[in-house]
Amino acid sequence: MLFHIDNLHPNVEIGEELPMTSPPANAERFRRAAEKCRELAEEATSPLDKEAWLRLAEDWLKLAQQADEDTRFGRR
Repeated sequence: MLFHIDNLHPNVEIGEELPMTSPPANAERFRRAAEKCRELAEEATSPLDKEAWLRLAEDWLKLAQQADEDTRFGRR
């Protein structure tokens, strides 16, 4: 099964196909996506856009934490 990180923003290129069998690699990629969202939040001129980017960053971090937990408990 593949997970596709795509379409965060038209000008953001972090689209990657990730095998869901590698939680440590996924966690790192999810953290990179969160960081990119935080950067875009800093650049946002609209308060609503900033809030949306920060919410996306939180969601990516939750996915990273889940991948970390999966690694600790030997789940894939």
